Amino acid sequence: MGIERLDPDRSVDVRAVAQLHLENFPDSTEARLGLDFLTGFFYSTIVREQLLECWIGRAGDDVVAFISFTRFPRRFHLLAVRRHLLRVFGLLVRAAIDRGDVRRVLMRHVGSLLGRLRSGSGPIASRRCGEVLKLAVLPEFETWTPDDGAERVTVRLFRAMQRRFLEDGIGTVLLVVRKDNVASNLFCHSMGCRLDNRDAPPDCNFFWLDIPAAGNFGHPARASA
Repeated sequence: MGIERLDPDRSVDVRAVAQLHLENFPDSTEARLGLDFLTGFFYSTIVREQLLECWIGRAGDDVVAFISFTRFPRRFHLLAVRRHLLRVFGLLVRAAIDRGDVRRVLMRHVGSLLGRLRSGSGPIASRRCGEVLKLAVLPEFETWTPDDGAERVTVRLFRAMQRRFLEDGIGTVLLVVRKDNVASNLFCHSMGCRLDNRDAPPDCNFFWLDIPAAGNFGHPARASA
């Protein structure tokens, strides 16, 4: 079992993360833009430019879990689009063509993207904090504890995220979780996150994690992620 940073130039790992994203978050804006967007831009270009960071859990040669997070809460999409406006527009058009109904699909994608861009403003975007974006694991590895440690792969990825934010001097992390995602809500509670729904959309919970400066993360109760 290995926990390591995703190499955006290793296409087989990028594709494995993209597939996990599609399977676990099919309604996300990124998933709606399709596999080419996820592999050719989201988990490659944006990761390479460090607007987004992604760590993976590996069993043998296979990627079985990942966590993605950013130092730019609520606004990393905006920064990426500003840098690559023409490329993003091209990916939008390609996604629309692939689905056969160019006008309808393109308008839906543009609407979703604009919604993400609008979320890049406001008080949270200006705070010195990080944001966890996605945490996913293959079903057969949800409760698996690797032989070389005492914690499940999801917990170990969560620890890796905390260490990375501490290295960057960030001690507070936002996690946005849909209210109907019971397992993820329980996981956030088990990891010591506090619920504060100020500025949260109606269908989501805002969890906040205060990372101990000494890196003593403790031993949370077991919960499904």
